[in-house]
Amino acid sequence: TDHTQLGNDYNIKMNTPDAKDLYNSFNIGRDSAVNISGGRNYIAKIKASGGLSHIYGQLNAAGINVFLQNSSGITFHGSSKL
Repeated sequence: TDHTQLGNDYNIKMNTPDAKDLYNSFNIGRDSAVNISGGRNYIAKIKASGGLSHIYGQLNAAGINVFLQNSSGITFHGSSKL
């Protein structure tokens, strides 16, 4: 996968149909977005190993199956959009 950041947007471009990304923490701020792109029916597995993940902003992944995993939990706040 390729990762780029432009302002508050974090972009993940998948190069294979089944990608796994590991993070120490995974959070999306209120005015931020994570955009995942690749082929239709691709599978993106995002695993965070740190504390609780907080999703305030947007997670965009049209046509891609996304699995978020965090053993500490994931909280989707009122402003979050999937």
